[in-house]
Amino acid sequence: MKNYAILGLLVLVSLVSIGCYQGRIIPSGEIDVPSLTFTDTSYISDGLELDLLVDTRIPMLSGPTEFMPLVVAVVKKNSEPWQINRESFVLELPDRTRLPVISHAEFISGYGRARTDLRIAKRFINILDSVYSAPPFFWRQLDFFPPQGSATVPREDLSLRQGQVAVGLLYFRLPESVPTDERYKLLFNPMGSPETYIVDFLPFKR
Repeated sequence: MKNYAILGLLVLVSLVSIGCYQGRIIPSGEIDVPSLTFTDTSYISDGLELDLLVDTRIPMLSGPTEFMPLVVAVVKKNSEPWQINRESFVLELPDRTRLPVISHAEFISGYGRARTDLRIAKRFINILDSVYSAPPFFWRQLDFFPPQGSATVPREDLSLRQGQVAVGLLYFRLPESVPTDERYKLLFNPMGSPETYIVDFLPFKR
């Protein structure tokens, strides 16, 4: 009888965990557990609906500057199609200030390290490709920030379906002074979705 009681308790705990963990959706008042590390410079929030990943190698190497580049990947797991645009992503600072993704015009006029960022990003993208390889996954480029002189037209939005991986660089304009040893959050809200998905990370950790 005692063994059955223990087994029942374990099943209940498992069901509660599965029901609550949908890709780090954090309801108001719930304890926010830090995201897992994916590599030495990247973090992952994995769930039933999606995997949300952020690589911080670029800001780690450059330190806090006016612009924060992040390599971001969204892995779609469920069958409901999503529309994604720049407004789908928001950076939350440790003091809970929320910053939008900058416009492509701001990026072109104010930032000069785009091609260097692409070279640095390849390390993370190669690792990502070994985990989410095609097939069965199908890769899509975010292409929100093609560098100046590129033949790629800046994308305004894209549709993401089950089994697809959207990956690319996002840029945020930081205040003059930001913490270097505290956790930041990337908030992801697909167009039309009632849910916001969260991955938190240490952008300047060496």
